[in-house]
Amino acid sequence: MTMIFKIAEAADMNELAALYSSLWGSPGSGWDEEYPTAEDISEDISNQDLIIAVRGGSIIGAIAVAGDRGDSHDDSNDSVLFDKRIKRPCDLARIAVKPGLQGKGVGRALLDHAQMNAAHRGFDGVVFYVGRKNERALALYDSCGFRRAGEETRWDMEWFVYDKYFDNEAIELFSSRKRLKALQEKMSAYTHAMESITYDGATSAPKGTAANRAHALGILSGEYYELATGDETAKLLDFLYSRRELLPRAERRQIELLLKEIHRIRSIPQDEYMEYERLVSESDDIWHTAKETNDFELFRPYLERIVDFTRRFASYAAPDRDPYDYWLSEYEEGLTKEKCEEFFSALREGLVPLIKSISHASQFDDDCLHGDFDDSEQENLARFLMDTMLIDTAHCGLATTEHPFTTSLGSHHDERITTNYDRHNFSSSMFSVIHEGGHALYDMGSDESFAYTVLDGGVSMGIHESQSRFYENLLARSKAFISFLSPKLREFIPALAEVDSDMLYRAVNRVQPSLIRTEADEVTYCLHVMVRYEIEKRLMDGSLEVRDIPGEWNRLYKEYLGVDVPDDRRGCLQDSHWAGGAIGYFPSYALGSAYGAQLLDKMMQELDVDKMMKNGDFKEINEWLRSRIWRFGCLCKPGELLEQALGKPFDPSHYISYLTHKYGELYGLSL
Repeated sequence: MTMIFKIAEAADMNELAALYSSLWGSPGSGWDEEYPTAEDISEDISNQDLIIAVRGGSIIGAIAVAGDRGDSHDDSNDSVLFDKRIKRPCDLARIAVKPGLQGKGVGRALLDHAQMNAAHRGFDGVVFYVGRKNERALALYDSCGFRRAGEETRWDMEWFVYDKYFDNEAIELFSSRKRLKALQEKMSAYTHAMESITYDGATSAPKGTAANRAHALGILSGEYYELATGDETAKLLDFLYSRRELLPRAERRQIELLLKEIHRIRSIPQDEYMEYERLVSESDDIWHTAKETNDFELFRPYLERIVDFTRRFASYAAPDRDPYDYWLSEYEEGLTKEKCEEFFSALREGLVPLIKSISHASQFDDDCLHGDFDDSEQENLARFLMDTMLIDTAHCGLATTEHPFTTSLGSHHDERITTNYDRHNFSSSMFSVIHEGGHALYDMGSDESFAYTVLDGGVSMGIHESQSRFYENLLARSKAFISFLSPKLREFIPALAEVDSDMLYRAVNRVQPSLIRTEADEVTYCLHVMVRYEIEKRLMDGSLEVRDIPGEWNRLYKEYLGVDVPDDRRGCLQDSHWAGGAIGYFPSYALGSAYGAQLLDKMMQELDVDKMMKNGDFKEINEWLRSRIWRFGCLCKPGELLEQALGKPFDPSHYISYLTHKYGELYGLSL
């Protein structure tokens, strides 16, 4: 978990006193009951001079950035030769790092923030004293580029005196880093506003307000475009990029991601960018109506324009690349059609024989999932599931919509999940809440220091779907969790009074080729994704026209899943993704499923997952994922993050093995 830095307040006094007292007697520090005193700490706080490092809600370090208090820059002492360029020095004092964390980068980060603070306040250098015998501190200051100005004896101790002059470039670098933070906060604010409008449109907005939202989004997207592509932003990022080796890792990654995003936006003419934002807002509203009325022709002209924009935008940003490769990589960095084909080929090789074997086995019914279930019963169950998953409902809301989704509003501090209550199948909403809850946990698990920066939230849609489908399928459809959930379901939904855990486990894991992707079983799910992949691939290369999507969809569903599609509502209109312009997203669902299976294998080497699920206990599971996936936000590239968490490269055979073992056992197969 990364540190955040802030100015200490009066409420921090007790914790700071404990930190400083824990360091009394440290070799070479000269600290004891007489120094630093509570009065010293209180004065630092009162003057807003004390910077604290916080991790996980606890103070782990502190440093006073005090303006020159009179005697630290004494030129009359011949044994100390200060840098004559320093005209307005700042005192650094009382640097403290919690025992056990020394030597782990806390002190270095505190010094970095202290210098930025001093430069921002108009000081042109720093001065400070270090005990001659404080070897660890001396090594730190020497390695951070501070200069030994001389030696002095005072306060009954021998000291080295350090200083550092801030030249114009150093001051510009400090200033630019602050502007980088301010830029991202402003971009986050615009995104917050636009996402809030979009969320409102998908959940509670009156039916006739789509044009009003599109108007606002067009204006806001224009403002965002100008902020992101303006000369001031370009100069700032170019300056910082040229000095990236001087920056902390997080800021280097911020610049990398900002430059990538700004390159994409700048490649698009502003009028087209704004027109597109208005289009997808209107398109989403039209899609809802088209699905409700089973009218693909109503939606078709909007989708035709979206496909045209998608092709054009790819050609603007990457004229030498295949347009579908470009968009696949936007959702999962490095993904291409070639890699998709290789991945899907491996899945077919493993899954087709399994599906065939299951089709010849004795089938069990899922009648217990169907009936007449009140929305209120399902909502109570949804909120129970959120609590069970340990989702912080003070920062995560629940609403209803046609097609469930999750979104962050501005930062990971404000997460929204949605669901759809099906009166005839309670499990539809139940699993969508768990799925979207997995997305929310991932976003909300980002390191606190990443809030309002481009590092906040999930790094890719493949990693995102690995978390959502991990909770939905690998955990929530497990025999262990179903044994915990079954008696709870009988409490929330009286109609399930006669349903035991074995009946429920078989029902929610019944393998049956079906029409609806979001309700598909684990074994056939990826075939639904492959249908969408094939259609998107042909839309992007121009070999399939939008008007021909319904026929091609129906043909592929018959070929891949053996089912006849009765209407477009349950066919090509079932997903909202294309209405929002998300062409290239769908393969992430299959990749995420496979990522999740390998993560589960790794987790089970360290945790007794079955025991935890039998008790409905998510605490250690959440912490395991937080420490390996969530807290990193976008700091790492997706492939690096996954390999770091797994200890080895991604291998889809784990997913095939998981499905083969689970469903072979469930259906009594000899595989």
